[in-house]
Amino acid sequence: MAVLAFHNTDTRRQIGFNNYHPDRLKKILNNLIDRGYTFSPPEEYLKNRRDVKRLCLTFDDG
Repeated sequence: MAVLAFHNTDTRRQIGFNNYHPDRLKKILNNLIDRGYTFSPPEEYLKNRRDVKRLCLTFDDG
């Protein structure tokens, strides 16, 4: 299962979303939530952030 995280984590593959418009990021996040992805920090934290430009997708290969 993929985990969305704000921080880099060792050997995990990552996809960064830099300088995306916040509304675009919200659509991406909502799409991933619908697909069953989990969040770190929790989804509620992401919803309450005004600046989510530093968002980074982290995928566990395991």
